[in-house]
Amino acid sequence: MDIDEDMLGKAREILGTRGVKDTVDEALREVVRREAGKRIIKWLKENEDLHNPEIMERAWPQPPIS
Repeated sequence: MDIDEDMLGKAREILGTRGVKDTVDEALREVVRREAGKRIIKWLKENEDLHNPEIMERAWPQPPIS
């Protein structure tokens, strides 16, 4: 496998890893985490129920005042 040594060094510094395998493994984990975060944000923005005050009030009712 031919890896760009400059990019590997930058990734190693950013990720705080040592060695090629650790750096590549952590970079792959980061890519997967980032994509999962994007998908969650997209879902939250598109979920109409979260923007409906009536539905949200039923989901998070106010506790009775004693």
